[in-house]
Amino acid sequence: MYENLLRPILFKLPPEKAQSFADFFLKRKLIWEVYHSFQKTSDPRLQISYTNDQNLPSPLGFAAGYDKDCEFLTSLLLLGFGYVIGGTIVNSPRYGNEKPRIARNIKEEALINALGFPSKGKSYVTDFLEKYQKDLSKRQNLGKIMLSISGLDHEDLLLCHSDIQPYASFLEINISSPNTSNIKIFQEQDNLAKLLNSLNKQKSLFLKLPPYTTNEEKTLVFSLIKTAISCGIDGFTIANTKPISDDRLAVGKGGMSGKPLLTQTIQMVKEIRSEFGFDFIINACGGISNAYDLLSVLDAGANTGQLLTSFIYKGPNVANNINRTLVTLIEKTGSENITELVQQYPNLDKL
Repeated sequence: MYENLLRPILFKLPPEKAQSFADFFLKRKLIWEVYHSFQKTSDPRLQISYTNDQNLPSPLGFAAGYDKDCEFLTSLLLLGFGYVIGGTIVNSPRYGNEKPRIARNIKEEALINALGFPSKGKSYVTDFLEKYQKDLSKRQNLGKIMLSISGLDHEDLLLCHSDIQPYASFLEINISSPNTSNIKIFQEQDNLAKLLNSLNKQKSLFLKLPPYTTNEEKTLVFSLIKTAISCGIDGFTIANTKPISDDRLAVGKGGMSGKPLLTQTIQMVKEIRSEFGFDFIINACGGISNAYDLLSVLDAGANTGQLLTSFIYKGPNVANNINRTLVTLIEKTGSENITELVQQYPNLDKL
């Protein structure tokens, strides 16, 4: 119904107006309570061990960048995601870049965004996070909350981390948005080491890395990984959106997300595992839109896979569809759980 009826209507609107329309319904938590009660959005065979002895009900996460001000995290968890990332959160309110700042490539099921961290600010966000803590304490069967944070300088990011940390199961530091130039200071090894060594790591910490396509970019990313591992990082999100020029955007460039990135995501996960081993977590982000895409990144060496753009193209049932397909494949192959299914992935016939 979404893809054939609702999406064509929404896509007649500019992207940010369409998201505002969708957000109106996501804020109506009762709708998704009812949805959750009628849909089997989880299965114990999909559960994975994650970090600090915490389990996730599914290896499928909802990537940062959609619920920037953490206004409907519970609704997203009710859709069947193993974890949901709110943010990216910054200290002070920001408008972000000038509009238009999102464009669609519909045939490719891709988006190009140049948002630039629009945010109502940390104080606004923490008011919502207080409510979520009380709400989620009653919902042990749901997934976990991860929060994405960033800052325009060292002290800015440290302050955001300190104030946001109590509200999350895990934290992700965004040092790689192609639309906010100031944060590139943290892509310098000395600055990154100073930042990570200054953090009070009470909660598991992930670093969201930029993608790479050239040897020069790969060398930069590998240097960041090496530095972060030496500073005790728990893992990485691989990777952020792919920088691209686009005249439809006011600033003329942005970051691409969606289906076209899957092959690159798989390659990066494989190369990073080959170079650095398995002593840290990888959250693969880029191009995942169905169960087979998720299995492909898990087979490459990721612990979880994140999606966002396919939520916009496929609608609110995308996580439930992926989870149900995984369970069907587990049963069809005689696997005990998702881990055994991944081991069989290269030989799977599609349903």
